[in-house]
Amino acid sequence: MGYFKSTQDCQHYKPEWEAVVHQIASRPEYGPYELGRNPPSHHLEAKALYIFTVARRLICSAWRLCWANNNNWNLIFVETSTLLFPVLELIGEARKAPGTHQLGAGIRWLQSVNLLSSADPGSDRSLVTSLTRHMGKGAPEVRHLYFLRNYYLHGLKNVRTGSTKVTPREIADMANAELPRAIAQQAEIAMREYWKQLKQDDGTDQNNNWIERLAAADIHPFMIEGSGIFDAGLADPNIVDYLEDSNATVCS
Repeated sequence: MGYFKSTQDCQHYKPEWEAVVHQIASRPEYGPYELGRNPPSHHLEAKALYIFTVARRLICSAWRLCWANNNNWNLIFVETSTLLFPVLELIGEARKAPGTHQLGAGIRWLQSVNLLSSADPGSDRSLVTSLTRHMGKGAPEVRHLYFLRNYYLHGLKNVRTGSTKVTPREIADMANAELPRAIAQQAEIAMREYWKQLKQDDGTDQNNNWIERLAAADIHPFMIEGSGIFDAGLADPNIVDYLEDSNATVCS
């Protein structure tokens, strides 16, 4: 038995993900799975646990930087944004429809766990209103988060949308110092909701085919050779406990 009602074959790297399932089942470090809970039995479940592990670790790293700077997020916009934007792209790849943009899907996941859109994120002016509850200012637009991510990718020096360069003044307007904390807080909420969506997907609702999208995602396990535990792929032993315990903190 496993966690998902609906399982499909991964369209990419199935043998590698099956090796992660074997790793989880055979390593003593995965003891929490033996205490009243079944380990994952399908390679698609291992793929999901990897995605959540990476996302949780990056969010936790952002919080640790905050704590090291006297809980002042304003001092660490560059460092924390560099950690958090990859979370959106990774989860976006797992959730996107075929032929659509993974970063756009990740930003819309942050906006609403039920939202699906094929719109170009670079021209999407809809507000990511879920961040408002974590910020003193108004919510950013989808395209603002899209441009900020590209600005980081290009070394904080320039960014274009089509043939038009986004000006330094426009970037400054997008780079609200409260964004990293808001993204970290909302992403942790949205991760648990996404886990529920995957577990509840029985394959009958073609409008919200989360399992099918996960199976199609071009994501390879991150193998850490010589680690003695993550040689087949990264998946934290306690990641399911974290996802299913609303009182667990992202760094616990």
